[in-house]
Amino acid sequence: MASDRGLCGGFNGQIVKKALEFLRRRPEDEVRVVTVGRRAEQAVKRAGYALYASFESMANAPSFERAHPIGDLLYKEFMAGSIDRVFVGYTQFKSALTQIPTVFQLLPLIPEEELSKNQIEEDSHISYLVSQFSSLWEPSPNQVLDQLLPRAIEMTVYQSFLESAASEQSARMLAMKSAGDAASDMLDDLTFSLNQARQSSITREISEISAGKAAIE
Repeated sequence: MASDRGLCGGFNGQIVKKALEFLRRRPEDEVRVVTVGRRAEQAVKRAGYALYASFESMANAPSFERAHPIGDLLYKEFMAGSIDRVFVGYTQFKSALTQIPTVFQLLPLIPEEELSKNQIEEDSHISYLVSQFSSLWEPSPNQVLDQLLPRAIEMTVYQSFLESAASEQSARMLAMKSAGDAASDMLDDLTFSLNQARQSSITREISEISAGKAAIE
């Protein structure tokens, strides 16, 4: 997730760098990249990765309705088995002065580093127990999961949009403030230089007048 426009300091550069570093650590994987924001799309194309889908930035008007198509795409691709992992790269908002580029695993719900053989066996055991008592559930666990998982994905994607949008606006505000401060400093320096030049010119003219008067006398 990046922005459509520049003039926001290192916001785009930092998240693009974080995402590309993550992709380069997985050279053996077949990766499908979905971008949000033109700056992310351009960076992915320059890096030579295939672009699976692209969406416009939502920083100006983030809404749950605009997040729905992306969450729906990720959910359907994952449930269809065409992808086995979903990772999201966005800028985490900590404060107006601190934004952290982040990549986290969205699907499956168990983090990749924790998905060990023992946990797989444990999950299989839990699934077996649930199947034995499924008659006690109304609706069934699978029906509950089918309803909750898409909503959980959409809410997580939406939260990422909100934090990324807040980070972009903060970065843009700081960039504009830095540019304004730099312009003020430059104006002060130029005003000082102009005053020096004017004072030097006035002093020279006074000296010439005084020298001319002395010559006449």
